[in-house]
Amino acid sequence: MIVVGREILRTGDKALDKALARWLKVAEEARWKHFPDGKQSWPSADYVKGVVVFNILHNRFRLIAAVSYKMRTVRVCGVMAHADYDRSKF
Repeated sequence: MIVVGREILRTGDKALDKALARWLKVAEEARWKHFPDGKQSWPSADYVKGVVVFNILHNRFRLIAAVSYKMRTVRVCGVMAHADYDRSKF
């Protein structure tokens, strides 16, 4: 997949950045054709309101991404703490 919005994946938090780098590697190597393929690559992923939400760093953070399976692109929309995600409009 082609990942757009990589700059969002640099947070300055060492542990989080390492976990996001792992997610990036999985996403870039993926050949997802539909959501179940992504779920197989990243089992804690969920489809919510038109975006895919990936649990990162033992469920402490959420990576929100718009995935176009047809165009083979993943647009990173944001990374936030679990508590912030729960309060957000996503």
